[in-house]
Amino acid sequence: MKIIETGIDEIMKHLKKEGSSTVKDLSERFGYPEEVVEEWLRALEDHKAVDIDYGLRKTEVKIHEEGTKDQAKENIKKKKEGKHVCDVCGKSFDTDHGLKIHKAMVHEEGD
Repeated sequence: MKIIETGIDEIMKHLKKEGSSTVKDLSERFGYPEEVVEEWLRALEDHKAVDIDYGLRKTEVKIHEEGTKDQAKENIKKKKEGKHVCDVCGKSFDTDHGLKIHKAMVHEEGD
């Protein structure tokens, strides 16, 4: 049984292999008008499959990388520099004693 591959499939396969590309490059590589490629990419972006960066000189697209929960906590920590952040839930809190989690060292779900 032969699997049918669409233009969107070709683009996604290419992006997964290369990491990123421009709308112009995808259009030239696969022979679709830039307007069509951009429309497909906007639909893929709506479904969080790709990220589109509209630059001044070119429109670049890359595969959307959904961060893990641990990565999200790390990002929160970086954004809250200078504050204490719970190692378990990522929430910031005030302390004078340097605890790494809140609620007297016992993390409570929902905090």
